[in-house]
Amino acid sequence: MAARNERGSEQLPYEFSSTSLAHLDRGITERKWVEACSWMESRLSKHHACRPRKRVRPDPTPAKASKAVASRFYQLRTWHALIVPHLKKIGKRTSDAYWWCDRGVKQSRENLFKSCKKWKSQQAILWAKVRKKTKKRRRQVQISEPFVEGKCSPAVLDFLRSMGVSRTVPREDGENEEEDQDGASESSGEED
Repeated sequence: MAARNERGSEQLPYEFSSTSLAHLDRGITERKWVEACSWMESRLSKHHACRPRKRVRPDPTPAKASKAVASRFYQLRTWHALIVPHLKKIGKRTSDAYWWCDRGVKQSRENLFKSCKKWKSQQAILWAKVRKKTKKRRRQVQISEPFVEGKCSPAVLDFLRSMGVSRTVPREDGENEEEDQDGASESSGEED
């Protein structure tokens, strides 16, 4: 029971005295869900089709990485990375030109992580780590698995740190967009 102060009014317990209403509301909601799930589990038989899903927490490893690497990780995971399929989809690119190697292969997440010649040494390190964690060879792993499996996240993050995928996109005429911005700032400095 809560203690009373000198004026006789009731004080809140320590855990509730310095928290926000949103935090209290979230705590109440979480307790309600725990109670509801336990009630449902006690009422349902083991063979019943309606079972509450187990909560799966997202992998915290990418969120702890630097913002630049974490954003590239999540972009590649959701197919929103700065590579040709997404750039064509949003209208920023018209050609299928693969700007890292001249093999004539379609640029994709699969190609970048498994067969692009430019990143061969980084790929060998990545897939050695993935094989150590999953016990599967490169050909046995679907490209989405390392992004979903929490135990593979550190290997993928190291791979992204070591290569420049999705940092900048070369323009279709061959120059990087950042180079144009640097050139514009230099020319504006000359005018002053």
